[in-house]
Amino acid sequence: MPELRIALLNIAFTQNPALKATLRRASSTESIPKLSGDQDFPPTISTACSTSPSTPVTRSPQAFLDEKPAQQESTEQQSPSSSPPNEQEFKQLKQQLDSHDRRIKRHEKILEERKRQDRQYALVLYGLKELDVQPPQDWKSKDDSMTQLLKASLPKVPGVDYGWISNKRLGSFSSNNRKPRPVLIEFPSMEDKHQFLQLSKPLRESGLRLDDWLTEQQPKERDALNADFQALKGKGYKPFFRGSVLMYRSNDKACVCQQDKADTVPPAL
Repeated sequence: MPELRIALLNIAFTQNPALKATLRRASSTESIPKLSGDQDFPPTISTACSTSPSTPVTRSPQAFLDEKPAQQESTEQQSPSSSPPNEQEFKQLKQQLDSHDRRIKRHEKILEERKRQDRQYALVLYGLKELDVQPPQDWKSKDDSMTQLLKASLPKVPGVDYGWISNKRLGSFSSNNRKPRPVLIEFPSMEDKHQFLQLSKPLRESGLRLDDWLTEQQPKERDALNADFQALKGKGYKPFFRGSVLMYRSNDKACVCQQDKADTVPPAL
């Protein structure tokens, strides 16, 4: 290639000025023809690498030889940084995540407490049959027919006076449901709720069951107490739940059993 040949000659003249002077003298006496593009070996070269034929790009010989392949240069520019991660920044980020996690748990606890407070004056009745008539469009609203059905299904217990402020089915109506939807019953006070709970035994005898209106978390807490529940039954007690609290009666007194503490309870008399 003429360009490479010119570049090599220019480098040789730069490193050995005496060689250039000798060639000049020889060319004056022997008329040595000059190379194409060689004008007394100027310090720069016109190359065929220009973007336009009329505008040549001039570079020094050293820059020509030091030029890196375009592919290698592009690869180096795109290569990610190999510097190690900043340990201090990592610690700060972890502290922020831990702080957010604690805040989330704190807010979840507050929300759970509010749900339990809102539901403390309510009970859920399971097993009450569905109405034979077509339900109204807003099935969750108070329905007089269902209220009459509920009153007719409750047993009459002497000395027990009960009343409630609202009742409604939980969930959407479907003709494919094999089990009737539970009924939510809300009371004006805790005393009215306790009065209604005295119907628990006669309701069970008729195939109905009463329970607290539980949050999503409380069934999980009950499951964690299942071993203690069975242990109390094995000792002759009739354990029951109030919310997610495991209880039993001893000498006509309601007692609380903590998790993994049923072994410390003496057998029933």
